[in-house]
Amino acid sequence: MAQEYFKPAEGGVLVDVNCGSGLFSRKFAKSGTYAQVIALDFSENMLRQCYDFIKNDVTILTTNLALVMADVSRLPFASGSIDAVHAGAALHCWPSPSNAIAEINRILQSGGIFVGTTFL
Repeated sequence: MAQEYFKPAEGGVLVDVNCGSGLFSRKFAKSGTYAQVIALDFSENMLRQCYDFIKNDVTILTTNLALVMADVSRLPFASGSIDAVHAGAALHCWPSPSNAIAEINRILQSGGIFVGTTFL
């Protein structure tokens, strides 16, 4: 379903914010749909778990998947440089959702796509 939302971003750069174990990051990368997928998380432990899953999956296209440790309120990307941002079940974890949304808006190119979900 997420792939359908991100159809306009095909061939571009997709950031999976709060990637956790990288379930979605790995699926996005395996699809071969994006020039680059960036799995981003604030937690070094979660990124380590994501990396472990990646290195144990011989089918993944590691050439288009990067792991980045960063705070969603201070994303290390140039303004307007990202085609799509995914934040699955993440918004409730953010200390300042309004700052995070503003930062996501800053990095998205004009017409870029943001899909975010949370637990209630």
